[in-house]
Amino acid sequence: MTVISGECFIANLEKAFQTEPADFAQSVLEQLDEEQPEVADSIWKMLGTLIKVTTDDEQTRENIAVLTLCVTGVLYKSLMAQIAANELNEAWG
Repeated sequence: MTVISGECFIANLEKAFQTEPADFAQSVLEQLDEEQPEVADSIWKMLGTLIKVTTDDEQTRENIAVLTLCVTGVLYKSLMAQIAANELNEAWG
């Protein structure tokens, strides 16, 4: 199991904060659609279901979706970066 280092997570979090949340969320969704389409579809369906149950307010629904995708994105990007770093460490010993 890959363990994400604190440094890796913080670096990805800081990079995410350099972008507007809605733009970052959109880029995450596009990246997941390209790299993990089944995961992206499942996340989107789950979000749709949970948001409908949570509120009727459209702005609140949008905010929940953006925040959820931002957290998902930071975690996904951190995991991918850590995997790449681990592979480089193994290759270079």
